[in-house]
Amino acid sequence: MTMHRTTLFLPEHYTEKLNAFCDATGLTFSEVIRRAVDQYLQTEAPKLIETAEKITKRRNTK
Repeated sequence: MTMHRTTLFLPEHYTEKLNAFCDATGLTFSEVIRRAVDQYLQTEAPKLIETAEKITKRRNTK
């Protein structure tokens, strides 16, 4: 799998909690973020895509 470097800005309280989680689990910060994004894409993104498709259909039928 090809990886791409990405920069993101998080509130300090997010990074504090994430760092504590990383220390407790031994996972890297990057791995925790990848897992969180993967989970989001599996659960929330399909709902958002479905909603966007419905909106697009409605716009195209007017």
